[in-house]
Amino acid sequence: VDDGDTRRLATFASALTFDDIPRAVVDHAKLCLLDTVGCGLFGSTLSWSRILAECVRELEPAGSSTLWGLSATASATGAALVNGTMVHGFELDDLHKRSIVHPGSVVTTAALAVAESLEGCPGPRFLTAVIAGYEVAARVGMSVGAAHLLAGWHPTGTHGTLGAAAACGSLLGLTPEQMQHALGIAGTQACGLMASQFGSMVKRFHAGRAAQSGVYAGLLARRGFTGILPLFESEYGGYLTTFSPRSDRALLTAGLGETWETRAVGFKPYSTNGSCHTSIDALIEMKRHHGFGGDDVETVRVFASSATKEHVGWPYRPDSVTTAQMNLPYIAAVTITDGDA
Repeated sequence: VDDGDTRRLATFASALTFDDIPRAVVDHAKLCLLDTVGCGLFGSTLSWSRILAECVRELEPAGSSTLWGLSATASATGAALVNGTMVHGFELDDLHKRSIVHPGSVVTTAALAVAESLEGCPGPRFLTAVIAGYEVAARVGMSVGAAHLLAGWHPTGTHGTLGAAAACGSLLGLTPEQMQHALGIAGTQACGLMASQFGSMVKRFHAGRAAQSGVYAGLLARRGFTGILPLFESEYGGYLTTFSPRSDRALLTAGLGETWETRAVGFKPYSTNGSCHTSIDALIEMKRHHGFGGDDVETVRVFASSATKEHVGWPYRPDSVTTAQMNLPYIAAVTITDGDA
């Protein structure tokens, strides 16, 4: 089976240097880093983060990688798991819209955990690794688009695994061939079921597992462990054919090294699912112009894509914070009532 696209993506991530990256991309990556750290520090205060941190500290007490906000350390894999969960812990982490991936929660957390296990690294080398991871995660997500989400997968949990592996592989100095194996090791670990948005803590855990799987992928590939080389090309059991009914493999490498998807990563103004943000903006603007309140509204009708309807348009039943953050009917009601979300 031809493995050309997988190989090209792996070679890009392996060979990328700081001098290859435009200054504007580096500057934006620094903003992404600040946003991610802020989300993680807030996430460290939440109950689901504390439960996971306690579990990891019990199972993996030895290690030099920091658990953010907790004055504790763990192994690189344990820290990536906890910190990734923290960053994704309150629906505030950065977002690449076309791929539907929150790259900071998976890429940056994995890279920092590995960097600490290596006893640190220069800033330019770290940023290069993060950008390599952002580019890989975004391109993998773009290749399957919203069809992947509509099929019930959580893109941050799936595509994020590849981005984390690319970032870790870059820090570990993997050769192009080793990087291709790292992607193949990561791709077969990718998971995350979107039903997690209905009344559970586990959606936040997807990001942590993706970060952790990326760390494992990089460390294993460095030791000679092999993965699926034609990861994106395989017809049976390949990443694209298995995870989505529709895909465009050309998007994996189109404009690679020239069009920087890192610059397309944005930041959330509301602690809700990103698919709800346009409705929130519209309702706030309407309230500003017309001055209505909850008592003045009988119904709200939202026109949206099929993926948005499945993702956030289901009938609301109060049960958890996650449910509220992921449900557009609830969020629309809160925005009308409170004037904010």
